[in-house]
Amino acid sequence: MVIVFEPRQKKQKMFFWGVTVLLVFILFIVTLVVFPPGLNDEFQKLLSQETPQSKIGVSLNIVGSNMVKNLEPFGDIEPEFVYTVKGKDGKQVQGSVSALTILEAKNLLEKTGFQVLKLEKATTGKNNPFSPYYQLK
Repeated sequence: MVIVFEPRQKKQKMFFWGVTVLLVFILFIVTLVVFPPGLNDEFQKLLSQETPQSKIGVSLNIVGSNMVKNLEPFGDIEPEFVYTVKGKDGKQVQGSVSALTILEAKNLLEKTGFQVLKLEKATTGKNNPFSPYYQLK
């Protein structure tokens, strides 16, 4: 009696090729079931039919209309100012206000009856996403 030892790599290669052939065979069978030859002919017929071309037109009449002529350009972007004010009851209030200049922001707050204690331009917290949106410089 003779005992033959096959190297382990040879068994692994045989297993790999066996699995590969089996998968290719399964793919072939699935392809025949999903795409039978009769459907292929119908698909070719659909592709060969000419589809009607639609005509697309672009009208720029709106550009010359009164709606466009009467548009106003954008105004200046108002920066945000962070403030600390004293209210009529003596309590301190913090918040933010939009204005073109720091003087305009101060006048706006004083017109509403507040005494301005601190007023600074706000900066956004873009460098640190976990910081509050408005920060004092």
